Amino acid sequence: MPKKKDIWKHVIQIIRTNYDPAHVDPWFFHTQLKALDQNQAVIHVPNRFVAIWLKERFLEAIQSAIYKICGYRPDICFTYGSNSISPKIPLPSSLPPVFQSAFNQKYTFETFIPDNKNRFAYASALTFAESCGQQFNPLFIFGPLTVGKTHLLHAVGNRISQNNPSLKVGYISSKKFISHLSSAAKSQDQIERLRSQFISLDLFILDDIQHLTDYPIVQTELLSICDHFLAHKKPLLFAANRSPASMDNLNRNLASRLGAGILAEIPALDHQTKLMILERRAADQVGPLADDVLFYLTTLTDDLSTLLNILDCVSQLNRENRQPIELTDIKRVTKHLTSDTLTIAQIQGVVAEHFGVSPSELASDKREKRICYPRHVAIYLCKELLGLSLKEIAKGFGKKNHSSMLYAIRSIENKIRNDRNLQEHIKRLRDALI
Repeated sequence: MPKKKDIWKHVIQIIRTNYDPAHVDPWFFHTQLKALDQNQAVIHVPNRFVAIWLKERFLEAIQSAIYKICGYRPDICFTYGSNSISPKIPLPSSLPPVFQSAFNQKYTFETFIPDNKNRFAYASALTFAESCGQQFNPLFIFGPLTVGKTHLLHAVGNRISQNNPSLKVGYISSKKFISHLSSAAKSQDQIERLRSQFISLDLFILDDIQHLTDYPIVQTELLSICDHFLAHKKPLLFAANRSPASMDNLNRNLASRLGAGILAEIPALDHQTKLMILERRAADQVGPLADDVLFYLTTLTDDLSTLLNILDCVSQLNRENRQPIELTDIKRVTKHLTSDTLTIAQIQGVVAEHFGVSPSELASDKREKRICYPRHVAIYLCKELLGLSLKEIAKGFGKKNHSSMLYAIRSIENKIRNDRNLQEHIKRLRDALI
């Protein structure tokens, strides 16, 4: 008689020949055949979640594989920790609701600011909402943090709920999705009722999918949900920080489902879009802000959520003082975001933001006017505000010869006397930096 370890290894091999290995391996990982006779096979699994899944999806396959190897078909009992679970699983009568019924009412298509970079994602989300996912399905929106992905998810939810109040629309973050599945798996077992909550929805919205890459079992559960929705032609809406094909450790079948509809990317926000968003939020909360205040805010961080939180603080300040917001007020509120020690990199970043170029272009050898002019301004400010030697400044700009630093500084010094436009640029940059 073969050893139990060898029998179980052979059982898994047989099952893999009849199923897609990608659907088998995550569930049979860390499982063992603990006991076997003609009446019963005892299989040890990592947790109750895995036990229920194997019972539901692979019970007959396990029995058939054992029959092929041993010539008998035993009952199957799963164990985990000090517990065991038989094929007949008692289910609880109720389960707390997973989804909140309301979406954030501030996140609508009307409050989203489209520009050239995010217009495709905006239009795709709007079409998806108006057609309730009937023109294409799923919709997958991806891009870096705080570019408006979650805003569009809520906008879709709000629009569909408004147009079709009877539909069940559910939004959940991936971290809560993982948490609910883990909790259900541990407690006597709610996994089937949890799954029924998901598949009973008319629209399923899942945010920040990139967090699932470390949870192969959760990915398999999501794959099952996707298959159900697509088979019943029900819409799916997802968001992540990168495309499905770019995610390491993502189940290839799940990646295929996620990318089967429209992939809509939102790149990082540019300076002008950040200004428009801040201006709109400020107008709603505190009224128009001075140009120097708005410019200073855009130089603080690329994180739009942080900027909007700052505006909330400014709004509170405005209510308390009942005075126009000054740049000194903003600097006091945002002091924790800035370093006491000014650096060449900070000056390059602020100047690049102001002139609409990248910091890397300032440190490059490109000689176009659109780059040379802000480069000279940045070099001038490094000398004026930091008091560094020409050699130190040259090093910060990736130059070996410091004579070009001297040329840049003298060029700005000669122009600034009579060029009011340049004087205004220098003033605004100084205010933003000190």
